Amino acid sequence: MTDIDDRSVAVFVSRARSERQFALTQGTPIPDVLTHLHLLADGKVSNAAILLFSRNPQRFMPHAEIRCMHFHGTEIQRPAPFYRIFKGNLLEQIDQSVDFVLSKVNRSVGTRAEGPQAPVQYELPEDVIAEAIVNAVAHRDYASAAVVQVSVFADRVEVWNPGELLPPLTPESLCKPHRSILRNPRVAEVLYLAHYIEKYGTDTLMMIRESVKHELPEPSFSGQQPGEFGVTIWRDWLTEQVMAALELNERQRKAVAVVKTKGVITNSIYQQAVSTSRPTAIRDLAELVAKGVFIRKGTARSVHYILGSKRLIHDSSDSHIKTPANDSKMTHTTQMTSGASSENASNVSSNVSSNMPTGTRLALSRHQVEILYKCLIDTGITELMEIAGRTDRTKFRNQVLNPFIEGGLLEMTVPDKPTSSKQKYRLTEKGRDVLEKQTKEADGDEK
Repeated sequence: MTDIDDRSVAVFVSRARSERQFALTQGTPIPDVLTHLHLLADGKVSNAAILLFSRNPQRFMPHAEIRCMHFHGTEIQRPAPFYRIFKGNLLEQIDQSVDFVLSKVNRSVGTRAEGPQAPVQYELPEDVIAEAIVNAVAHRDYASAAVVQVSVFADRVEVWNPGELLPPLTPESLCKPHRSILRNPRVAEVLYLAHYIEKYGTDTLMMIRESVKHELPEPSFSGQQPGEFGVTIWRDWLTEQVMAALELNERQRKAVAVVKTKGVITNSIYQQAVSTSRPTAIRDLAELVAKGVFIRKGTARSVHYILGSKRLIHDSSDSHIKTPANDSKMTHTTQMTSGASSENASNVSSNVSSNMPTGTRLALSRHQVEILYKCLIDTGITELMEIAGRTDRTKFRNQVLNPFIEGGLLEMTVPDKPTSSKQKYRLTEKGRDVLEKQTKEADGDEK
């Protein structure tokens, strides 16, 4: 009993009364508080009591700590650029770890016009971060010599704890209503009374709901290896799942990691980063732009690429994650070059001729180049019309698409039914050659 911290118990009672109408009053003797919480039996405090209220829990359980790391890129670095170990009781560890993560993610500060204090908006929902850490503390296996680990990367936050999900729970079942199965019920009860836990069995659903509300991907729940459980909170829409769905090659994935870390990439940096040739870099970057992964900025010497700003949209009807490449109904905001606008495109077809010999230089307009870029993947007419700022399908098909098709630059995926609702357009080999030449001219001064 002498190891129990009076102040920690008093703070808990005060908070539990305020948050959950806790039955005991301030000043209740510590043995009575612990007995009420089922943390004291035959005059001996339980391990849960030590973890929650001891002056030095690590004296008894040295692995009851949280290790927090911050990495500037998307992969683990040794040694970690920033590394902290939080000890003390569980409530203190949770508070310090949440503060650590919030100090490493982006935030914006509003104005006092919105209230007596300037509001702070974090790029990740604070409740989601806190829930992931609280769950790790509440459900970890305290018999394990491993520790809770929190890692902040450029594109995600990972929280890992020793202890697998208890059956019949699975990572998939956490994404829908499920009953709560507690490994440490006494710890969870105190966290609930102190309002660290909102309601049993709803924590992961809240994390999903809040992430989607903030236009972020749903958190990923998984076991990295036997004996562990982890949660990944994504800081942007380009998750591993999305990159796999977009069929990005290994070079393109490395380039995405570069942009996530550095914020920008150029053709020459791409060549160096993935050890490839200039023509390959041109093709890879064009595909990344066409798929909405990158946004192309600048012209000539200033050409560079930044990460696409689109977020994932969760379709609750089938739990399908829509990406910029597979949802033709998404609002198209990606621009191929800076300053692209929905100007009149009545002359889009004027530079494409069906009898133009192979190898002839085409004086393509900006919108023509954008349309060709987009057609590196099969693309519907709606998205192509948005690029050119057109609203009349028939005129767009006759004035823009048909000249491209007649010139051998584009082809239809359903050639026998030009107006089919399933019709899409894709670049031909000749179109790829023309696009590559156009890109080389734009990047000509970049070595």
